[in-house]
Amino acid sequence: WRSLGLLVSPDDNPQYLVIDDVRGPSLVTEWNSSIQHHEALRVSPGDHILAVNGVSGNWEEMLNVIQVHAAKPGDVLKLTVM
Repeated sequence: WRSLGLLVSPDDNPQYLVIDDVRGPSLVTEWNSSIQHHEALRVSPGDHILAVNGVSGNWEEMLNVIQVHAAKPGDVLKLTVM
């Protein structure tokens, strides 16, 4: 995929990133389509990203990990979303 498909911004709490929008076609819209019968697992606007590849507690560090790894084909991003 060329796009993760997430528009994120810092939350009032600096420990999280807020998902403002999910755009497609993208990796996230494909994920959401693959779990149609499990609404609780869908990634949606308003969800919070709590960790990215084990980095948590600082939105700037998490955003940096997303930007670095999303730009490299074959890299893995593991997002913890609530």
